[in-house]
Amino acid sequence: MALLPIDLQAVFAQLNQVGAEQGNLREAATLHQSLQGADLASRTQHQDHAVNESRGVGDDGVEGVNEEAQGQDRQSGQPRQRQKKEDPPAPRGTFQDPDLGRHIDIKG
Repeated sequence: MALLPIDLQAVFAQLNQVGAEQGNLREAATLHQSLQGADLASRTQHQDHAVNESRGVGDDGVEGVNEEAQGQDRQSGQPRQRQKKEDPPAPRGTFQDPDLGRHIDIKG
């Protein structure tokens, strides 16, 4: 099917409209991103200037005392002794390879 000169006249007449539509499609993504950025900036500014309600105060309120944080025992009122967790000492005479478990034999 051959392309006739009359067909080219119809294509060239529509060329300006097609170019404008393609340009608008390219600019739409940039415009959408700039609108999202402006919205995010305004929400962030609003949150910076707003007073937020405190959460998790509980029933005791500010006056509540946490005995564990002060480190005192309930019954005696004496400071608690912190229990130290010690690792068991390594048995003497054994050798542990630092590369043990790091190499995988894939040859089978």
